Amino acid sequence: MRVLLRWLRRVLLLLFVLVAGLVGLGWWTMRGSLALLEGTGSVKGLGTTVTIERDERGVPTIRAASLPDLARAIGFLHGQDRFFQMDLLRRRAAGELAELVGANALPLDRGARLHRFRALAEEVLRTQLDDSERALLQAYADGANAGLTALRARPWEYFLLRSAPRPWAPVDTILTGYAMTLDLQDGAARRDRTRLLAEEVLGADVAEFFDPRFTPEDAAIDGSTGPLPPLPGPERLEVRKLTAAAAPVSIEFESEPLPGSNNFALSGRRTAHGGALVADDMHLGLAVPNIWYRASFVLPDRTVTGATLPGTPAMIVGSNGHVAWGFTNSYTRNARLTRVTPGTAIEEAREILHVKGAADEILVIRRTKDGVILPGDKRRPELALDWNAHQAAFANVHLLRLMSAKDAGEAIRLFQGAGIPAQNVLIGDSAGRIAWTLSGRMDLPVPPVYEADALWTANNRVVGGESFQMIGEAGFEGPARAAQIRDDLAAITHPATPRDLLAVQLDDRALFLARWRDLLLGLLTPERCANHPDRSELRSFVENWGGRAAPESVGYRVVREFRRTTSERVLAPIVAALKARDENALGNRLRSESAIWEILRQRPAHFLPAAFQTWDDLLLGAADEILKVSVPKSGRPLPEFTFGEINRARIRHPFSSLLPAWAATFLDLPSDPLPGDHQMPRVQAPNFGASQRMVVAPGREQEGIFHLPGGQSGHPLSPFYRAGHEDWVKGNPSAFLPGPTLHRLELNP
Repeated sequence: MRVLLRWLRRVLLLLFVLVAGLVGLGWWTMRGSLALLEGTGSVKGLGTTVTIERDERGVPTIRAASLPDLARAIGFLHGQDRFFQMDLLRRRAAGELAELVGANALPLDRGARLHRFRALAEEVLRTQLDDSERALLQAYADGANAGLTALRARPWEYFLLRSAPRPWAPVDTILTGYAMTLDLQDGAARRDRTRLLAEEVLGADVAEFFDPRFTPEDAAIDGSTGPLPPLPGPERLEVRKLTAAAAPVSIEFESEPLPGSNNFALSGRRTAHGGALVADDMHLGLAVPNIWYRASFVLPDRTVTGATLPGTPAMIVGSNGHVAWGFTNSYTRNARLTRVTPGTAIEEAREILHVKGAADEILVIRRTKDGVILPGDKRRPELALDWNAHQAAFANVHLLRLMSAKDAGEAIRLFQGAGIPAQNVLIGDSAGRIAWTLSGRMDLPVPPVYEADALWTANNRVVGGESFQMIGEAGFEGPARAAQIRDDLAAITHPATPRDLLAVQLDDRALFLARWRDLLLGLLTPERCANHPDRSELRSFVENWGGRAAPESVGYRVVREFRRTTSERVLAPIVAALKARDENALGNRLRSESAIWEILRQRPAHFLPAAFQTWDDLLLGAADEILKVSVPKSGRPLPEFTFGEINRARIRHPFSSLLPAWAATFLDLPSDPLPGDHQMPRVQAPNFGASQRMVVAPGREQEGIFHLPGGQSGHPLSPFYRAGHEDWVKGNPSAFLPGPTLHRLELNP
């Protein structure tokens, strides 16, 4: 017995030592992978010493004697704070995620590898960059690798994945740009495919009714609008026949937010100081760490401040003292689809997808002279995609030159030659001039420019006439958000300040839903509520909804749910007909709000879905659905059916889903109920929204405002992991420029 006890004690001691060793190794790795904040470091190739000063939020001010030294220094910081994020971006573009994280990433890899971006990036590096640009990317790579190796332990994410980071190379910066292209543009052409399908199934005129390019409510900067397409008669569309021919389907109405953004600007004639004011908030998926990394670059002849993208040395948005700029996604024409007809010559190429812990997979990529053949539904002809992103000539690193632009005119020329995804750019300069143009090397005879005293874009149609015919469209959004921004700017009748434009960014008034509220109140009449106390309670909340997407509002959520349920009922037969032809059809890719309202205004019998006897049945049933389905689903009484319950932050680290809930809070940002929604300036969903907010006047950066969800560092033990996040949640006006220095690091040759 004593022998057995001694043996058990030894086993337990050994287990304790092993567990303690693993915990100790993990803790050493976590602490050892924290970035250097003070002292000295070294980077190969530096011409002279570079100083890096960080403020209380970890925002660095980099003082360098030359642009190559600056590139090495920002590369060093990115390599220390964000290397794993950089790695994910280059792998996302190249279709190499499964090699790092396993088979779960194969669907993403198959979609990305279709475009063969790694080979294309090599071609861009070789043919589209001059020697100085290649040298700059090499300097950035040297800095990133120096930052990585200066850590006492590999980044903690690689420890958990039991892998080692691969060094950064200049081609990886090009791949980072392609990762953003995949995020901002639809490499699967889903929007174009859905529109083409709608024309095939419904006819071009009916497709235009459900997806109009022009409406009377449009908020283009040139004032262009257009009449609504006429409501199709029964000879063109009989919804009950469509319903009979297609199985019912859930359309997931507006379930997938599209990459977007707001930007707007006022000229010097509208501001308190006579210089331009530029505001920008880029709407993207939100995660930890945030996609952007704040910095201020101080060179002998200029200072540039704003947001960088880890993986590149460029300042993506910001101000250089002379010019400020910001982006929104333009949804202009950037691709062409061609049906693959029988007998078309097809070439095949094979790509190897490496998979961690599993066998390699062979991906066969098929091409015609018209582009790469997209995976599709066998019930439809195959489609070939010719995408601008597939051509090396459409990519370069000319955005780096923007840091030296002296005025709006020079910035316009630089943006029009920059090899980045096509974006709406708003530019303002210290002399007070503002302008809109499109970024990117687009296939246009004369890229358009528009100037005024107030400009705004919100992923809507921006211009009409010849300019619209020139740039085309690929699924721009409806006009509600842009119109609200336009009217907010017009309401600023005093000389504007940065706080005035921040108030526009934070505008969460539910103007878009006001007519839906009126419709719902018109349905919930006293007679219809007399014997239904639950309807009476519903009406009282709608009457007192507050008119904002406020977390505490029950009425806002009720009206929002009423719109969603009603729209799904009206559109379901249409989407079912599309899915009967192609199961990948996406009803939320159609701009159908104006069509739905025209149908509800006229309530024609030939548009009434077969599931309902009358239009009142459809509408009142949509209201009752909120009581029958949504409230029981929440498990709470109606007074607790608040908007904040569903619009609660879910900004998570990629690893947190692998952990128990209590441990995930260590990596994730707080689960705050958030104001704002999609069809208003303050765009907000649980894991989608303003990835940054910026308001700045070039030359007066000390008065500017900047927000980030989350902090600078990707390391959960860093004091900068969440620093500044609360200001983003609450909309507090935090400073654009870095604050007083708390940490100082020197990088030496």
